[in-house]
Amino acid sequence: MCFFLDTDSAGGAGHAGWAVKDTARADHYIWGTFQGPTTKQPLAMGARIAGGTWRDMTAKGSILAPSKYEFYRCQTTASGSIAHAQRTYRALARTSYDLLTNNCLTGAGEIFRAYSPAMSTRHLPDGLGGRHNGGGLSPTYYIKTRLTSHASGWGPVNRY
Repeated sequence: MCFFLDTDSAGGAGHAGWAVKDTARADHYIWGTFQGPTTKQPLAMGARIAGGTWRDMTAKGSILAPSKYEFYRCQTTASGSIAHAQRTYRALARTSYDLLTNNCLTGAGEIFRAYSPAMSTRHLPDGLGGRHNGGGLSPTYYIKTRLTSHASGWGPVNRY
C-alpha cells in the first residue's frame, strides 16, 4: 500500500492519494483520491478511483500521474483485501468532506485499515487530539515526518 503526496496543494499543506495491491493478482492495484469539495458540490469528498497495473497507475493520464504528485511512500503488508478497500472507498465517497476529520489523508488511512487488519495505530498513528489516520495534520507533515517518527514499517519517502 502506498501514499502519494502532492506537496504543492493547499498552500504547501499537501494532498494525499492512495494505492493498494490486489494480492490475488500479479501487478494489479486499485488507487484513488479524495479531492474534496467543489463549488458545485460544497460538501462532497470528490472521490475518484481506478484500477490496473503499476504502469497504468503511474501513466501520464492517471489520477496519480507523476505530474500531479511529487512523492510516494509505501508499506508491504502480509495480506490485503481489495474487496474491503473498495467497500470502504464507496462508503467514504458518500460522506461529507471535513478539513480536520474526513479528508484526503484520513480517507486514505481508512482504506488502508480496511485493506489490512494489521494497520493499527502503530502503522497509522493518530493526529491532533487523537484523531484517527492523521486527522488535523497536513498530508505533507503526516506522510513525510509523522510516519517516520511515530510509525513502523513504512519505507522511505521516494521522489515520484
